[in-house]
Amino acid sequence: MKRIKQCVLFLLVLILCGGLWVMSNRLYFSPEAAFHGAERGLRCGPSEEILLTYPRGDGSQIYVGKWNNGLSVIPVEQYLGLFWRMSTDVDVEGYHSMYGDVDARLTKESVLVGLSLLP
Repeated sequence: MKRIKQCVLFLLVLILCGGLWVMSNRLYFSPEAAFHGAERGLRCGPSEEILLTYPRGDGSQIYVGKWNNGLSVIPVEQYLGLFWRMSTDVDVEGYHSMYGDVDARLTKESVLVGLSLLP
């Protein structure tokens, strides 16, 4: 009986550590959840609706959502075959306002990521 308790405790510790690893690396089980999670991280969401999903050649996707009379554009990629996360080529640090009405960042692949106010 003692061995069974040890095994159950070990499995619970494994599940807890795995959950902490998933949360600390900001991993999600769907691309939509990764998109909304990235918006929360950038403090610009969640979007009211997803307007467009654009698949890229490397298997990642770009999501365009409507947020507060503006657009939210964020690329997400698959990670370890099971999880989704914001693309690693997006540099969140240094996110800054351009021209007053547009908040955006240009990535290494010349993809513009950010927000724009709609007229």
